[in-house]
Amino acid sequence: MAPRNHDSLSDTQVDITPSGDTGTLPLLTTKLYRPLATPNLETRTHLINRLERNRMRPLTLISAPAGYGKSMLASMWLQTSSCTSGWVSLDENDNDLHFFVSYLLAALGKAFPTLHFKTNLVLEAPQAQPVPVFARYLLNDLDKIQEPFILVLDDIHRIREQAVFDLLKELLLHPARFVHLVLIGRSDPPLPINSWRARGQVTEIRTKDLRFTPDQAAWLLSKLLNRQIDHEVAAEWTRMTEGWVTALRLAALSLRFRTLEDGMRLNTQGDTRYLKDYLLAEVLSRLPVAYQAWLLKTALFDRFCPLLIENACQSETDPTDLSGESFVEWLDHNNLFLIPLDDQGEWFRFHHLFQQFLQDMLKTQLSPTDIAVLYSRASEWCSRHHLLEEALQYALSAGDVENAVHLVESYRYELMNSEQWHRLERWLEMLPADAVAQNPLLNCAKAFIAVSTGQDQDIISSISRVEQLLPDLAPESVDREIVQSELAVIYAVSEIMAGSPNQSIRRAESSLKHLPRQALHIRSIATAALGIGLQMQGDLKQGVTVLRDALAEDSWPDRIQARLMHYLGIAFYQEGDLINAIKSARTGLWIAEKHELTETLSWCRHNLGITHYLRNEFTQAETYLHSLIEDRATSAPHYLFQGGCVLALIYLAQDRSEQAINTIELLQDYFQQSKDPNALAFMRAFEVELAMRQGKLIEARQFSISAEYDLRPPIWFFYVPQLTPIKLLLADGNDVGLAEARARLDVLDRDMHRINRKNVQIEVLALSALVCAAQRDEPAAIEKLNTALELGIRGGNIRSFADLGVPMANLLRHMKEKETEEEVAVYIDQILSVIPESVQADKIYENVLVSTGNKSTETLHIEPLTRRERQVLKQLPNDITLQEIANQLSISPATVYTHTKNIYRKLDVHKREKAVQRAKELGLV
Repeated sequence: MAPRNHDSLSDTQVDITPSGDTGTLPLLTTKLYRPLATPNLETRTHLINRLERNRMRPLTLISAPAGYGKSMLASMWLQTSSCTSGWVSLDENDNDLHFFVSYLLAALGKAFPTLHFKTNLVLEAPQAQPVPVFARYLLNDLDKIQEPFILVLDDIHRIREQAVFDLLKELLLHPARFVHLVLIGRSDPPLPINSWRARGQVTEIRTKDLRFTPDQAAWLLSKLLNRQIDHEVAAEWTRMTEGWVTALRLAALSLRFRTLEDGMRLNTQGDTRYLKDYLLAEVLSRLPVAYQAWLLKTALFDRFCPLLIENACQSETDPTDLSGESFVEWLDHNNLFLIPLDDQGEWFRFHHLFQQFLQDMLKTQLSPTDIAVLYSRASEWCSRHHLLEEALQYALSAGDVENAVHLVESYRYELMNSEQWHRLERWLEMLPADAVAQNPLLNCAKAFIAVSTGQDQDIISSISRVEQLLPDLAPESVDREIVQSELAVIYAVSEIMAGSPNQSIRRAESSLKHLPRQALHIRSIATAALGIGLQMQGDLKQGVTVLRDALAEDSWPDRIQARLMHYLGIAFYQEGDLINAIKSARTGLWIAEKHELTETLSWCRHNLGITHYLRNEFTQAETYLHSLIEDRATSAPHYLFQGGCVLALIYLAQDRSEQAINTIELLQDYFQQSKDPNALAFMRAFEVELAMRQGKLIEARQFSISAEYDLRPPIWFFYVPQLTPIKLLLADGNDVGLAEARARLDVLDRDMHRINRKNVQIEVLALSALVCAAQRDEPAAIEKLNTALELGIRGGNIRSFADLGVPMANLLRHMKEKETEEEVAVYIDQILSVIPESVQADKIYENVLVSTGNKSTETLHIEPLTRRERQVLKQLPNDITLQEIANQLSISPATVYTHTKNIYRKLDVHKREKAVQRAKELGLV
């Protein structure tokens, strides 16, 4: 083997992020190469034949202690097999579902470069995804493979994260037709191997299968020593080593460095553990001193190349003229357990046993300080060559927390700009907790992670910590200015959400003057706060100019251009200008689709779906919103919730009630799985709205007991939870309720008028008109309706009026009979044409007297069950398991378990029988 010494290491990495981005941090391709089967190894033909014969089974498990040739056997098999194959060498960093799936997909992409795997888009989702979501996408992607494919996961024993094993279990529960999975490890993974064995679904290769026979040992030793080995000596070596291939190789190395007079006997007693240590020590003691020193130092690194070795091992006191290139060539020539990691002969590692022995030996020869120096040199070298994960790990291994923190500080913008939030969060977790807690820049990074995932409490705690640390920074320091600027951006966003544009504009303008140019993501947020803030002040023209001027700059990567286009669309939407909102969303969608920008794609689909819905363009709206729901794992949670609500309303308007309910239940299950309490709270509020729109006022009142409506102030989203309880008051129709509804609407109208959120104001005024009409205040009703129409006509907003049903139709007809401008009259006719003349539609607001009949009134006082909980409850009297319930309802057993726990809590019981009994008493089953 002739290793190559490259100046550039770009071919050691693979970028799995969208091609249009800049500054992305790639994965290491050296983990995707199988170890090459060297010619001096016995080919294990009988085992390879066995593996090939059982390839149609979904799984092969190769399990044995270290040094038995597990990986070599798999490599030999792939070398001889006609199947396409992929390989992932696992390590400690893969104890993270996100990273594990990233390398799994990288291996698939390397094997099938022309296939498009949608799971890559899930990796870009702003929030962490649960196992069932990854499993569903992965299985669909694996099903695209239409030829026999072998995927090897080496060193599976390094994985401890249960979520990874849960994913593998899901993949093997419904295995892809052409995919064969191979797991290699020192112990059995926590998977149902016994069940799969009983069903004949797994091939197992274990220690007894991998042990060498005397004949195999004789062949191997003859090849390694280049001399004939008689059967008696081979039999002795096999007995002493128990057929352990690594011990046999060590014995051959030991004998190679002996003189002929020393003989061919091993001359040692004891079991294989002591034999390994004895042979390793003997091999090492016979090597030249200079090579020994480099060998021990190199063992610190899990992977290495000539340049890295040279940088770490050479010193002024080193009397040798060794180079990294010559040292690697020497390792290869002497068969010192060197394993190539790529096809270029650039990156290598030692056999794990050999590396562990060398590391133990190194600790006896060098002080912790000397070892720390080696790690520091490696960290500095890796940092210069953009190998940042390793640079960070080596800095921490050196105990150099200051440098590790500096690395994260230096590259946090790069991660933010490419929206690699999961990686940034992981880097922060790698650092000592106290180092992060005392660093204002890193706490700003945590705040922006929380902004990206919509975790309001984490935003508050992070910025609170930054404020505590800020006084410790010198007034003239650069860091202080940066921290203040980043903090200003976070506050500006919060103030936009809270409806305080004046202060937000000042903060955004100030931050843009002081933020570093490379802080592209943060600068784009500040630009959005400035542009949207100006619109909220009533200056749409200037707000649009700010955003369009920013878009004209060529410094933005595609990802951020798409974001800015989305923010421009928000400004138009808040203004009620649905036409320009659609144009902006279409441009953003084009960029997002071209570069596979998952989160921005969900935003644009949402925006297009909502605006087309408001214009009563159902066909276009349904197309975009259906795609949003289909790709829910890649969608931003709040946009997903809002889009799902509107899609349900479309189905209701088309008399497709079952599909409307199924859509809401689908999202409830999804948010339950993803453990998103914020989204679930919004879903509970919308359940009240949906029940009202179906004329189910009893159900709506019951749901309303546990619903929260003031989760966030009204912003640019379509569904405003604060309006739902007002609609309930209007439906009750009593004087007290109507007065309260009018008072609440007046407050909302003033607030929305003050901040120019016309999208919300239109609905508030339309609803106010109905309340005034119910109070027999015709002048006020006409005035409010006229204002709402004036605001809605510019964008062709139909549904904000049509969704209020027959009462609104009656009021519109009454208004049209009075003096009305021709343009407004045409607009009214457009609205009236889509309101069905149905008594059922009027039930939303008619005063319905509720009778409980023979059922206990206690039913109305328990915490209401969701639709899915009621479905589960109806199955509980049947003598079936949770798994069987899950199968019947097409949901996961974990979801059934969660719903069951909720049912017990709401019915105040602790057992299934008690729940059934209580439900019957309440008339629920």
